[in-house]
This record gives sequence, C-alpha cells and structure tokens, in this order.
Amino acid sequence: WRNPVVSDSYEPGSTLKILTTVMGLEEKVVSPKSTFTCIGYTEVYGVRIHCWSRERPHGLQTLTKGLENSCNPVFIEVARRIGKDKFQMYLKKFGLKEKTGIKLPSEGITLSQSAKTTGPVELATMGIGHGISMTPLHLITAISAIANGGNLMEPQIIKSYTDPNGKVIEEFKPKVVNRVVTEQTCNTMLGMLEDVVLEGSGKLAYIPGIRVGGKTGTSEKLVNGAYSKTLTYSSFIGIAPIEDPQIVVLVVVDEPQFLSFGSKVAAPIAHDIMTDTLRYLKIEPNIPQNTKKVTVPNLVGKTYEQAITILEASSLVLNGDSSDAEESTAIIKKQYPAAGTNVNSNSLVIISTTE
Repeated sequence: WRNPVVSDSYEPGSTLKILTTVMGLEEKVVSPKSTFTCIGYTEVYGVRIHCWSRERPHGLQTLTKGLENSCNPVFIEVARRIGKDKFQMYLKKFGLKEKTGIKLPSEGITLSQSAKTTGPVELATMGIGHGISMTPLHLITAISAIANGGNLMEPQIIKSYTDPNGKVIEEFKPKVVNRVVTEQTCNTMLGMLEDVVLEGSGKLAYIPGIRVGGKTGTSEKLVNGAYSKTLTYSSFIGIAPIEDPQIVVLVVVDEPQFLSFGSKVAAPIAHDIMTDTLRYLKIEPNIPQNTKKVTVPNLVGKTYEQAITILEASSLVLNGDSSDAEESTAIIKKQYPAAGTNVNSNSLVIISTTE
C-alpha cells in the first residue's frame, strides 16, 4: 500500500539543477550567457567533485550550455555565488522544508542540511542535487512553480466530493501557497529547459511539433548508509508545451539495468507519457505540411563517429553526443527507426553499441 511517489525520499541528482539555476537567475548572480570552464572536476575545500564527463571535460561554456550538458562544475559555482543562506531560503520558498499537504497518507519529508550545518562542500553537492533527499512529489511540486510563472501551488488529488446523487458537497479550487520567483525568471528558465531537449541531454523527450522542456538526472542510491557503485535512480522531468505549460511529468526509474543515465532510461518514458497526455488534452502538434521527408540510412556496422557524419548529411539527429559510446570507434549494433524508414527531417535516430 506504500506509494513511493508520496512517501519515499531519494536524491534527485541533476533534475535539481533546475532549482539551482532559477535561484541564480532570480538573484542575478548569473545569466543564461554567463561563462564557466569545466576541467572535469572542481576542488571545494580540498574535496574533488567530478563532472560526470570527467574524461572529456566540457571546457568553456555558457550557463545554458552547462545546463544542456548537465555539467557539475557549472552548478557548483552557481550554488557558491548564491550562498548557503539564500540557497536554504529558496528551498523553503519552493516548499522543500515541509510537507506539501496533499490529501494522501504517509507523506514523506525532505532530508537536507540546515543553514547552520551547511558548509562549502555541502552547498556544492546540494547545488548538483546530491546530499539532499526529497520525495518525487516535493520535486515535481517545486518545478511546477516554474511552469506556473513563479506560483507555488498546493498539490491536489481530489477535485470534489459528491453525494450519492452526484451533487457536489465540497469542491477544491487551485490554491497558491506563495510566489517564489518572478515570471520573467520562469520564462528564461523555460527557454533554457527547451534548449536541453533540443540540443542537450534531453533529446529523447523531443516531440515533433510540440515545444518541450526538461532536465535529466542520475543519482547513486544509498544502501546501508553508503552510496552504491552499481544501483542508481535515473530520472527526467519534462514540461509541455513551453509557451503555455499544461503538464509537468516526472519519471524516476529505480535501479535501471544495463543503462543508468536518465537521458537514455527516463527521457523516452517521459516522452511517451507527455505525448499521450497532450493528445488527451487535445493539444495537437504544430507540424508544417511541407515538412521535408528523408530516408533513414543504415548505421549498423558503422562506427559512432561515422554515424554522426552520415546522419548530419541526411538532416537527421543522433540520440546523444559522443559520451554515449565508450569510444568514437565503437560499432553500432542496433538502430531505430530501421534503415529505409521515411521520417521527417531533423528526426532523432536512436542507436546502440551493444546487442
């Protein structure tokens, strides 16, 4: 009977970088064009915190590109500029310091450092979504505030109570808890999240004709008080349509097998949920009638590096960057759509270098 979405806390990982970014934008310590340099790690008071892409550092990049790349050093620096007191203040404003009040049993709580116990290392790890645990309900409620133009809403599961004859006895209206950031900050953030789906780690959540924004996340599980080297949470949070948000979807995969990155595991699931939900809401894709059709080439047997060149020439998009393969010479074993399929130009082609 336990509902993990409401009751169980987990470390959100990089999906929390959305909140770190919003805090920095609201406090005006960063802008989308602020620049940062990734050398594969950051030293914080003698503690080395790695970027997930430590073998291939991202180098010089803007905040927007850092969000697309989910680069840890970028958001460690953003958190440092925000400072521990304001970071903690925003956690409270986003409703992460208390229960949401949803009318469901056994709601869990957020586990985080207090302002007094937060040092530079703790602030750095919270800035990238580690060292802080929350329920999926808490996270999606906080992110929904950005989709709602800065208004934190009370999550509701019940629309109304009716009597046996169908007469409404009590009705529950949307309730604003408080305003956390400005609408301008939210609009900037939404645009950056759209870039993550178009150009960054969230490509597999892209829906042709619908403006989708989102963020991937991967975090190690705590097992007997220690971080596991093999067990993870993989997640993706998506917002659509960006120009007038109607839905926010959070997918958390507990202990995925074979693949662990949220970009590969959770984003495709979120894509399917958003596609079906938008169809149910009668929100139709805006696809021009003169969209060019192209034929998917055969990539099986090609190297990863060759596939990039072939798809670029065919006006198609690979499902990720070079970090998806151990080496650029890795051989592709499977692809989707299959070779010979006719698709819209700029469609995604998903490949695998394993059977």
